[in-house]
Amino acid sequence: MMNKKDIAPKKVYVKIDNSERYLKVAKELYDKAKHPEQAEIYYAPFVLFCATSVEYLLNDIFIEYSNRYFSGTDQKIYAESFMTLGLRAKLLTFLPIVSGNAYKWDLDSFEYKTLCGMINKRNQIAHGKDFYQGLSTKDDNDGGFTIDVTDLKEKAILLLSKNECNNYFKAFESFITLYSLIENNKLKEGKMVLPIVESKLKTETIQFSTRKT
Repeated sequence: MMNKKDIAPKKVYVKIDNSERYLKVAKELYDKAKHPEQAEIYYAPFVLFCATSVEYLLNDIFIEYSNRYFSGTDQKIYAESFMTLGLRAKLLTFLPIVSGNAYKWDLDSFEYKTLCGMINKRNQIAHGKDFYQGLSTKDDNDGGFTIDVTDLKEKAILLLSKNECNNYFKAFESFITLYSLIENNKLKEGKMVLPIVESKLKTETIQFSTRKT
């Protein structure tokens, strides 16, 4: 008879859900960034953190999806494959994937467009670059020249309007709600989610012409 101490203990897998902590920090940054006198300081952290939170939640959704539908090492392989996508690609494709092609984004919705705008702004901040700009010159009477700076374009990457800040946070909160619906298996059609209607495609046989050589 096998003794209890000879039985190898089973391994238990657990995962910590940090979604509430992400939302809490985002709210704190939002409270600071929405004030004009603090916008220049907190704008970049607010946008970067909200976009990072969206990516964390998307990754988490697909980890759960892979855990549900794949076994063994396949779980991590499929999850990590999804994570190689860019953030906008993850945002666009995750709904059809996790819903079994039942739902998709309403691409014209405020939430989707604003989240995409926030991701673009995140990319501008995180991967900022300032190229040289060609400016017109004008000869002066002393043999030199002056530079016309009227066409000089300054990127207002780190400037924030109160309306822009509000919109980003509203869209972020809506995404948190969407995440909760998916997490609790309650995803349904709504103001930013549309059902996927099966396409009735007409199949045709393509005739290739042959050429004599």
